[in-house]
This record gives sequence, structure tokens and C-alpha cells, in this order.
Amino acid sequence: MQKLLVSFFVSCLIFSAPQSFASEQKQDAFLSPWGSTCSAANATASKICVLERHLFLDKTSTRKLLTFGIRTASNEPPVMSIVLPLGVLLPVGVEVGVTKTPKKLNFLFCDSTGCIAQLRLDDTYLDELSKSKVLNIKYQPINGKSTLINLDISGFGDAYKKVKQ
Repeated sequence: MQKLLVSFFVSCLIFSAPQSFASEQKQDAFLSPWGSTCSAANATASKICVLERHLFLDKTSTRKLLTFGIRTASNEPPVMSIVLPLGVLLPVGVEVGVTKTPKKLNFLFCDSTGCIAQLRLDDTYLDELSKSKVLNIKYQPINGKSTLINLDISGFGDAYKKVKQ
């Protein structure tokens, strides 16, 4: 696994009436290289491809913090998936963005791999992702402290070309 060191920022918001206080904690994390797979259920089925990048809290890749993925299929718009660890505050959802106006995603479900949120992508947003080096992902664990991850998506454009249909 590629040993890319990524900074991940945890923004904690603690509310007390009537003031709010914010603190920021910086923690090192480890980023996987872009990975992709393509398959079809049979010879007549359409090909489905998945492009993924994972962020880990340890060098041994055992403590996964998140997965960022794009799924492509013939005759369907691409779908972005964000998988966050169990213990997120589901009603708050997750915000993702490469610009100053993030997109809000609702969590669809949680399973043993984590909690999944998805967004259908249009060409404009795919172009923004391709030109960006960082994807901002903001969510809230059940402890009430907001978490912001600045995920390195360098090379996304080239990696996406391999799975684009």
C-alpha cells in the first residue's frame, strides 16, 4: 500500500448557552492508492466498475476511517459513495464538497462495514472532482463533535478515466 501521509482535521464544536467554543485537533492518517475493479454478472449484463480510495488511522490498514468511491455502469449516471464508521449521527447526514458550497448527503443505511451515503453525479460535479486535490467531508459522530476530513483526491481525474463508461 502506498504510504501517503494525509492530514486529517477534526473540528470539535462544543456548545454551551449562549456561547460556542471550537477546537481543532490534527491527526495523521494513511491514504490508500486509487483502486478499481470492473465486472459483469454474465456476458450479456452491463459492466459495473468501482473506483475507491480508503483512509486509515494506522499504517497497517486495519483501522479504516472512510471509503470514498465512484460506481459507474452503462446507461446510468455515476454514483459517489462515502462510507463512514459506525457511530455517526444519522439524521445530520454528511456534507461533501470541493467548493465553498458542499452537497448534503443523507445516510442510506449502516451495516458491518459502516454507514453509507450516496450521491448521483453529473458531469459538472465530476469535472470539479477531477480538477480538485481535496474533497472536504464533514460528519457528526454520536458524541456531538463535528468532524471534518480533508481527503486527498489527487489523481482522481486520471483514475476515473479508467472506469468511466
